[in-house]
Amino acid sequence: MGIDVEMLHGTEVVGELPDCNDCLRRFISMTYTDARGHLIPPYDDTCLDRSRLPGLIGELQLNLDQLSIESVDGLNRQRARFLEHAIQHWHPTVIAELRRGFEHRQPAAVELEEVRTHVRLVVESLRSALEDPSIDHVRFVGD
Repeated sequence: MGIDVEMLHGTEVVGELPDCNDCLRRFISMTYTDARGHLIPPYDDTCLDRSRLPGLIGELQLNLDQLSIESVDGLNRQRARFLEHAIQHWHPTVIAELRRGFEHRQPAAVELEEVRTHVRLVVESLRSALEDPSIDHVRFVGD
């Protein structure tokens, strides 16, 4: 249910990195807290040709290097604000489900390491795609 990475030759998917634990979206939420643009929208599909991969790799690596426990704390604050807003507008059954999800979150250090590990795999996959001349596009597929 995260943002999967697909390597494409034309329209054929020749490689894929699934994001079952929503790590890439959490990474985006942790690192893009200001008005800066980013190359991967968190909720839409994005297709980049290989000429854009060096910039994306640099951007991901820069933000990965700056990731910290404070980043997870910031994400948790966003989650709390989201829940407060949802309480006013959504059905109680949905709110109860959201609360259960928030209560069963991993400790910040575990969540941070899970996100770091996945984003490192994304960066490695993008570097491999850049080295493989048969891959002409990379697609990020959100839900």
